[in-house]
Order: sequence, then C-alpha cells, then structure tokens
Amino acid sequence: MASYPIITFPNNDTPLTFNINNFQPKTVQSDNISTTSLSVLGQSNLNSLTTSGLVTCNNGLNVAGGTVSFVAGSVPISSINGANARITTCENNIVKLQNATSGIATVPTISSNILTINYSTNNNSPLLISPTANFSVVITNIPTTNLNAIYRFELFITNKFYCNALTVNSTVMTLTAVGGFANIATTINASATQLIQTFTIAFVNNATIPNKANTEIKSIW
Repeated sequence: MASYPIITFPNNDTPLTFNINNFQPKTVQSDNISTTSLSVLGQSNLNSLTTSGLVTCNNGLNVAGGTVSFVAGSVPISSINGANARITTCENNIVKLQNATSGIATVPTISSNILTINYSTNNNSPLLISPTANFSVVITNIPTTNLNAIYRFELFITNKFYCNALTVNSTVMTLTAVGGFANIATTINASATQLIQTFTIAFVNNATIPNKANTEIKSIW
C-alpha cells in the first residue's frame, strides 16, 4: 500500500486538496445542487437547489432573487407564522364591509308568504320584492363562530306590505322597532307607494344565536 507524506500549511495559506499524486488549489464555488435531503448548518451560497425531500436551514433562509416554487398544498397556511390568523381577520372584515354596502338589488321569490334569504349567497344586496300581504322572513347560514357582529339586510318593497316575523338560523326572533314593533304600521305614510324595510341583527359576546333583531320601515312616494 502506498504511503503519503504528512502535509502541513503555513498560516493564511489557501488549503489544498490532495488528489492522487497531484496538488490543486481548493476553491469555494456556488453550485447547482439536486438532492433528496439537505441540512444547512452554516452559510452557504447556491445558484439553484432542487430537492424531493426535507431541507433544514438552522440559521434561516434568504432568497436574493428568482422565485421559490412549491408543490400545491405542500405548505399549509397554519405553518406560516401569523398568516392563518391574518387571513381569517381579512375574511371577517370583508364580510363586515359587505354588510355595510348595498349592491345591486336582486329579485327573490316569496313562497307561501315566506321570503328566504341565504346569507352565504346574498349578504350585501338589497332585495326587490312585491308581496301580496304581510310576510315572514327566514334568514339562513349567518356565521356563528366567535361572533361580535352586526348584520344588516334591506328589502325594497313595491307596495305597502311589510315583514312582521323574522327567523334567523332557525331561531325565531322578537322584532323591535322605534315606538314598539306593534306600532310599526303607524309609521307608514298614507301616501306611500313603496317601502324600504331594514333589519339589524346583533350577535354580542360571542353568542351563537342573535341577541337582538331591530327593524325600521321608511316610506317612499
């Protein structure tokens, strides 16, 4: 078996790589790496990295340029610090904004004197209706998770009939109004040809059923 001499380097000299019987300088390069698993303990510069397995960077990961691509679904939102909560907050704020803004009126169908409003498909549009008598409103699918919220619905009624009964998520509500709901008919102007009726539904203290339901009628002529 061949024997090799002991090699030492003076201080500050560039380390060399012993290769068979030749010496060649050892240089630091930025390489393209394809691997199934990579663990990086210290600083490392790469032109590109492709891996089909786990990559561990104990001191963080900095991408100076280019793009970072992941297989769809490989990075769950819950694993990104704070992102899941921020997305939920944004979604809740969008819902609240929708309830504060009236869109273009839609025309639902009143069946057996009952108007059904599905919150999941209609939460920011006034409803244009032409009832033939006073009617009931049934609202479904209002969110009930960790609620401290106010929801508002608006009816544009082409005559002088109005809603006199309200159910929200299967809970029968007691309607309140300025002057008492029993007297709400007296607030309709005799000259009115159309009405706008609004409902304000309040969930307070994280309630899963609404605490209050208030209604108001405005006359148009």
